[in-house]
Amino acid sequence: MLEVPNHTQIPNIIIDRHMAELSHAQFKVLMAICRKTIGWHKQSDYISISQIVELAGVSNKTVVGAIKQLEKKGFIVTQKTNRSTTLITINYEVTSVVSTPTSVTITPPSVVSTPVTSVVSTHTKETINKEESSIPSLEDVIEYFNRNGYTTDSAKKMYDYYQASVSSNRQKYWKDSRGNTVKSWRQKAQSVWFKPENKKKGEDSWEAQGFSPVGIL
Repeated sequence: MLEVPNHTQIPNIIIDRHMAELSHAQFKVLMAICRKTIGWHKQSDYISISQIVELAGVSNKTVVGAIKQLEKKGFIVTQKTNRSTTLITINYEVTSVVSTPTSVTITPPSVVSTPVTSVVSTHTKETINKEESSIPSLEDVIEYFNRNGYTTDSAKKMYDYYQASVSSNRQKYWKDSRGNTVKSWRQKAQSVWFKPENKKKGEDSWEAQGFSPVGIL
């Protein structure tokens, strides 16, 4: 079983371009040399014939012959020493990779459109109820009254009446005369404040401008 993450970074060009032209013995010897040099983050190292024999699993004679051929082909440079080892240097001019830019066509992921089967409203029953019971602005009340054909003055009277029930800034709901929470200010407007005497008259009325008032909750 291979151990991870121990690796020796063999130059790609050895595999991609030169492996096919090397003999079995030459390739094994070259791999042994790479292990002793590149594997230890070095370009050169003093390596004995016996070390390569042990790593490559070939004979002494085969190692000597393979080293001569590898040096002849330019993969390595050797230098004899006074010791029993030889200084072997990886020739990066041969083993270095000259990268050629590769054109890569990237296909963007297809956009999957999700069919809209219905309009999803953010106003759920819960949010509508919460909105209805929350304290409206004076502008909202006036707009609702006017839209339904009732006067601005009556809208202000309603707003002031229920706003008086607000005892603190933390209070989020109006209270009626009995102290109960006004669950829907629009319904309260219709049931209590939408009276004939509060309707618009003359040119200011919605009816005079061609609109029919609709009691919208």
